Amino acid sequence: MKTISILFAILFMSLMTSCHKEEFIEYVAEMSIQTFGFDSAEVRVSGYLTNTIETHSLGFSYTTEGAVYQWNSENVNIEYSQINNGGYVSTISNLVGGETYKIKPFAKINGTRYYTAKEFSFTVPSPPNSVGDVGPGGGIVFYSDGLGGGMEVLIGNWHAKWGGYGVTLPTTGTGFGTGQSNTDIILNYTIDGKAAEMCDSCTAGGYSDWFLPSLDELKEIQLQLVTNGSYGIPGEYCWSSTGSNSSSNQNAWAVNMIGGAYSSQNRNTSILVLPVRVIQ
Repeated sequence: MKTISILFAILFMSLMTSCHKEEFIEYVAEMSIQTFGFDSAEVRVSGYLTNTIETHSLGFSYTTEGAVYQWNSENVNIEYSQINNGGYVSTISNLVGGETYKIKPFAKINGTRYYTAKEFSFTVPSPPNSVGDVGPGGGIVFYSDGLGGGMEVLIGNWHAKWGGYGVTLPTTGTGFGTGQSNTDIILNYTIDGKAAEMCDSCTAGGYSDWFLPSLDELKEIQLQLVTNGSYGIPGEYCWSSTGSNSSSNQNAWAVNMIGGAYSSQNRNTSILVLPVRVIQ
């Protein structure tokens, strides 16, 4: 009787272990990450599930490296019909250049996610031409679009008159992106627009597309390169290419590079000139 009881206990434990193995599910995956932009990455995943034949989806969660994350959400979910031999490719975007991300693949069965044991990580490359970098033309980058483009300013100790005193010009813009068209207006409607001429004739770095910045472009130079750093910009008023509406044929706007204040200055005044150009 005692021998029979022992045999029954062994058989029972064997069956329980067998059932446990059949119910146990594990997702095993490998991942390769190809970053191909300054804000995006291509993720390739291949993997397999143990002990299941149920229809499932695959995906992954990701977050920045320093974040506390419990891996309890899904950023990407790939349906079963899109999985090819246990693998898939997905592109993630809106990433931050220079940031490191950690990423964890999972399989999803009946609403339950089974994460792979490993975490993966990758770093998005920093875009060139970040604020404060030396730009292609030898100037200092004061605006970056995060994708390699932006604007740079050539810093020197050049002074000139705005010119065109008493000449009524077409309206010149204040906003970002209007500096070049403003410069063209000054050159086309005045014979003594020295500040605009100085910028337009500049060939620093082999580039001939320098211009006199608009009021907002000049304010950004002051904010980024004077307020937040020191790049040798003289602490004085500097011409913008934006004419003053209050005295449209006598004054133009200038920015104080020390404190950022801007005021309407007489066009015949010789003050600082800072050429800028757009980085494509």
